[in-house]
Amino acid sequence: MGKHILVAFGGVSPEHEVSVISGMQAAHALKESGNTIIPLYISKSGRMLTGPQLLDLETYKDLKVLEQNAAACTFQTDSFGKTVLVETGKSGFFSKPATYPVDTVLVAFHGSDGENGGFQGLCEMYNLPYTGSGPLASSVGMDKRASKMHAASLGIPVVEDVLITEQLWIDKREALLEDIKKLGDVVVVKPLRLGSSIGVKRATGIQEISAAIETGFRYDALLLVEKAVTPLIEINCSVLGDFEKAEVSVCEQPIGKDDSLSFEDKYMGEEGKGMASASRIIPAPISQELTNSIQQASLKLFRSMDAGGVARFDFLVHKDTHAFYFNEINTIPGSFSFYLWDKTDLPFPALMNRLVELAQKRHRQKNGRIRTYETNLLSSKAVKGIKNCLDFEIPVQINTTITEYNYEEFEKITDFVAELGVKSHHPFFLVPVGRGKKIEKDSVKSQKYNKLIENIVEKAELKETMKLKKELGTSVKRKKLFGIPKLEDANMAGTSESHKCTLILTEGDSAKSLAMSGIQVAGRDYYGVFPLKGKFLNVRDCPTKQILENDEV
Repeated sequence: MGKHILVAFGGVSPEHEVSVISGMQAAHALKESGNTIIPLYISKSGRMLTGPQLLDLETYKDLKVLEQNAAACTFQTDSFGKTVLVETGKSGFFSKPATYPVDTVLVAFHGSDGENGGFQGLCEMYNLPYTGSGPLASSVGMDKRASKMHAASLGIPVVEDVLITEQLWIDKREALLEDIKKLGDVVVVKPLRLGSSIGVKRATGIQEISAAIETGFRYDALLLVEKAVTPLIEINCSVLGDFEKAEVSVCEQPIGKDDSLSFEDKYMGEEGKGMASASRIIPAPISQELTNSIQQASLKLFRSMDAGGVARFDFLVHKDTHAFYFNEINTIPGSFSFYLWDKTDLPFPALMNRLVELAQKRHRQKNGRIRTYETNLLSSKAVKGIKNCLDFEIPVQINTTITEYNYEEFEKITDFVAELGVKSHHPFFLVPVGRGKKIEKDSVKSQKYNKLIENIVEKAELKETMKLKKELGTSVKRKKLFGIPKLEDANMAGTSESHKCTLILTEGDSAKSLAMSGIQVAGRDYYGVFPLKGKFLNVRDCPTKQILENDEV
């Protein structure tokens, strides 16, 4: 049974067109296998677009018209928790936006954010199966210096180099040129995080090297200047699989007009064939010993980087001595290196289906593990912990119960409230709520109650205090409590943006009823009710903070 395969290509990258070719090749091969193809084209300006016309290569001859006619889209999680691709901007009052189910994402980007782990991280966040390497291997593979350092740590030879930043080039040009001279008469200047030979220049002499560096900075803020291998032949090898099971392809020798391959050598051959149109010799005319050494080095790098899917490893070989050096890894090689696997009796459609199978295998393994951990970590903060949280402007509500027996004991919290108020610089709303029992205005109980509030206000230096317009002597019955009678006068719990913290004073069972029922007041949840004697009564979930049940005041 066919799958819904989302083919992602394009991207904000100098290798944009190369990616389009690879995407079209993959889409055609997967469609031949009976799959439903959903194109996800990312324009040069970074827009995510979809539409059936994006599966026609002719559409890309005018990118401006393409953007006007294609549908903007984004990833969303549906009501079942599954990620889908949704068209945006086309829905109306009587219509819903088009939604496309996604079984697997086939990643066909080359360079920059599509191949450096950025898009892979997006797929991880949306829990989508995707082809190729994960974020870590992708990012290391995109950084030529990092991948060379990794290879060297495994004992695989690499050529000497000098790393140049744009600011260093401005400030210490002469010193850098002296370091570059030590590399030899001929060097190769490369943007650190690009592929397809874009910005790569072989240079000799100070003037030529300086010009190559200036050109390279047009593409990247970091450049690598390497010692040139002369005379040179380039040998490439591809690896397919994952850490558990990986197989290596035959080796190839790409043929260029000069000593090193240019973008034109790689891609400007037969139209629409990408890397498949480049001149190459397969299998490479090298000894079996050298072939084995390069293949084993490729497998070692693939596994140690935890790469996945299909990758291509490029090596520099000294034509006379046959010494070889790791050059770079392409975690999404042009045309998926199908021309190498075709020679290994794995045709292109089968290669694409294998990539999808590997993606789904990794996804099953990931989702078969514990991905969340049930813990009370966020709710285990006692009152002291909540005070610290307020330094980060986290909204907090405190529902406090007082009864006729503990007015004096309630003063235990006064110092805490004072510190809370001063530290957070937020106003408190002091909201007395009765439980259906009258409190006489002039009674001792009323005097203690009012004195308590005055002490809190004074100690906390509250800049803004509000009370209910109901007098303390008025009965507030429970049924009216749930109706929130005139609580809007106090803006109950500070719902406006400027009011972040609230102290809600309630009496007796009213507080417990509120907590147990979990009702919302002014759109916010109560999230903790505690008396001064004993333990917390109950805990309710809150979007920002919880008070752990059974913690002491």
